[in-house]
Amino acid sequence: MRSTLTSVLLTLLIFIATSTFAQNPEAADITKSQNKKLTRYEETDLQQQAEFLIAVQSGNLEAAKDKFKPHYFYAFDDGGENALTRAIKNNDEEMVQFLEEKAVINLANAEGELPYGR
Repeated sequence: MRSTLTSVLLTLLIFIATSTFAQNPEAADITKSQNKKLTRYEETDLQQQAEFLIAVQSGNLEAAKDKFKPHYFYAFDDGGENALTRAIKNNDEEMVQFLEEKAVINLANAEGELPYGR
């Protein structure tokens, strides 16, 4: 069970890192030059980021509020959606209202779609 979870988290990490770096090339250059193993803090943060995205995807507003950190908006879920576009596609009005207050509202998903179609 633990190895499966680790494998899923590593896959998520690779996907998130690739997606994030595509929108922030400086971060990609820094990471490539460092070429180091993740710290315990970074591993914990990635796990919490995954939990945040799962909370948004499942419509659990309280869990999303609890796990919220501003840099999580630059991450994509397994469907290529950032938190705000996932909430919009799920028609979750309460989650959208919460995320609108905090999110980067002009951040495109993996397909280049903007949350409000602009």
